[in-house]
Amino acid sequence: MGCHAPNAFLQGRITWHEPWSPAFDSKNGGHMALVKNMQRLTPSDSQAFDVRHNPGTTAPHPGIYRCTSCGDEIAIAGGHTLPPQNHKQHSPANGPIHWQLLVYPQQG
Repeated sequence: MGCHAPNAFLQGRITWHEPWSPAFDSKNGGHMALVKNMQRLTPSDSQAFDVRHNPGTTAPHPGIYRCTSCGDEIAIAGGHTLPPQNHKQHSPANGPIHWQLLVYPQQG
C-alpha cells in the first residue's frame, strides 16, 4: 500500500509543522491530530466523517472525534457517550458543541 495523504493536505489547507508542534487546519480554524506515519492512514469518502453528533450522545464508531466549534479532540470507544456541553469548560462564545469523526480505526 502506498502513501495516501488526506485531502486536506492535498488541497493545501494544512501546513506542515515540525513534529513537536501541532498541525494547523486553515480552513477549519484549529489544530489537528498529529500522525507520524502517513502510510498507515487511508483517505475515505465515508459519510461517517460528515455527520455532526450532539454532546452526550452515543459515539456510533470508535475513533478520534473533534469539536467543530473549539477544535478539542478526544479518542473514544464506539458505543461510549460523547462529552457533554461543558467539556473542557467550552465557552458559549465558541458556539454549540458538535462532535465530528476524524479518524476511524479499521478492525479485523
